[in-house]
Amino acid sequence: MQHYIYCNDALLAGAFARSNKMMRFIDSKYNTDKDKFYQAAKKNDRFKSRFITGNRLPIRMSAIKALGIIEAAKSDEALDREMFGAASRAFKSIYNIFEDTKRLEFAHGFMEEVFYTMRVGDNKTDDRLHDAYALYMYFCDEYDLNPDDDSELFQRVVPVVQGKEIAYMQDFADIGRKFAKDWEQEKNARDLMESTAHICGGKSLEDIGAHLDPESPEAGIFNMMWDFAQLDNIPVSMYEGERFTNKEIQDIFNVISMNIIKNACIPDDINIYYVAALYMRSFARLYHEAEAVVDAYAGIVRESEQQKEVMRNNVAMASKIAELEKLAKERQEKLNAIQLELDREKKKNRELAEAAAIKDEQIKILQNVLQENDSRPAAADADEGTKTKKLELAQNTKAVVFGGHPNWQAELKKAAPDYNIVDADNYGFDAKIMDKADVVVIKTDYMAHAQWYKVIERARKLKKRTVFFSGNNIEELLLKIGS
Repeated sequence: MQHYIYCNDALLAGAFARSNKMMRFIDSKYNTDKDKFYQAAKKNDRFKSRFITGNRLPIRMSAIKALGIIEAAKSDEALDREMFGAASRAFKSIYNIFEDTKRLEFAHGFMEEVFYTMRVGDNKTDDRLHDAYALYMYFCDEYDLNPDDDSELFQRVVPVVQGKEIAYMQDFADIGRKFAKDWEQEKNARDLMESTAHICGGKSLEDIGAHLDPESPEAGIFNMMWDFAQLDNIPVSMYEGERFTNKEIQDIFNVISMNIIKNACIPDDINIYYVAALYMRSFARLYHEAEAVVDAYAGIVRESEQQKEVMRNNVAMASKIAELEKLAKERQEKLNAIQLELDREKKKNRELAEAAAIKDEQIKILQNVLQENDSRPAAADADEGTKTKKLELAQNTKAVVFGGHPNWQAELKKAAPDYNIVDADNYGFDAKIMDKADVVVIKTDYMAHAQWYKVIERARKLKKRTVFFSGNNIEELLLKIGS
């Protein structure tokens, strides 16, 4: 939907508003984002047109909704297509006329058929005329057809609608003031106002009632209007004391002057017109109060929509936080897995280091064993005198022996009764027994690892002489201790 040459958005909005089928579509879209579409309607330069404001409140509110959708559709192709689809269903007869026109390849739309289908002549109000014209121009635009501007109907209807378009976009009070000025009626209108106010009272209905002669026609009009108000249970006390400014009263007499010039009213009845005008303006104030309530409700709706938007944002933020928490949890789990792997690697490295240390110790043991084996021939070759001295020295040496088979330990105990001998499976021995020993003997071929580390660590700390021995020859051990 690009634009309208002879029509306007307010006319089309009114046509949509008077169709229940079309309003089902309008409401479904409008309710998705009320504030957005309401602001779009206010943005449209036809928002204040009396094609909108001149309707009764229910139709007016529907027309505002429709105007918002129409304005939004100008920049939203998808919405524009949806709106045309809804209009095609809501106004099926008009849609069929244009489908036939397109099939027959005519270059213009048939206005008479549309107006006949809409039964314009059967309706006494202008609404049906406005709706038929607006829909005709809308479908011409959608089907890319030229309006049937050569037809007599088109030439009669368009000037009327265009004239209303100009009038409906102006404040009627401005029109009245311009008329009074152009026709040099300002002084006459003021004179009418002053003379009428003098006869009818002050500037409110209450003043009129107090000043009117009960037998006067004006008093009859006053009471009759009062009675009319009671028919619909309207509390006249709500507006009987309502006062009007000089400008508001002057506008009344500008309109009266316009109608006098056009011979539409009798100057002799000026006071009656004045009373009726004040009643009309009082009722208009009630209507504007109702409008204000509607606008206030629209504001509440917009505020509610804003609150919903805040709630939607809060839900989105909560979802985002939950997502971030989930991501953080996943990352922490990955970090924990990495840390666990690092701990495993550290443990493995520690075990490798310990294994390497054990290997080093084993190498040292082997070296000591080799050294011991190398020294055995020398010990065997020693003369008897040297052996005796070494054996005697060994027996007098304070020694602690670790390891060895129990039978071997028993033989050693016979040869050296003063030696402290610790069994190979005694892991809980008191390491302090090495403190006063001169020599620590380790039986390398019959000893537990747990005992080995404990003995080696303590011997190194005390800087004790350590003798490594393998084999079962006790004399060899004593000679080694005594060396």
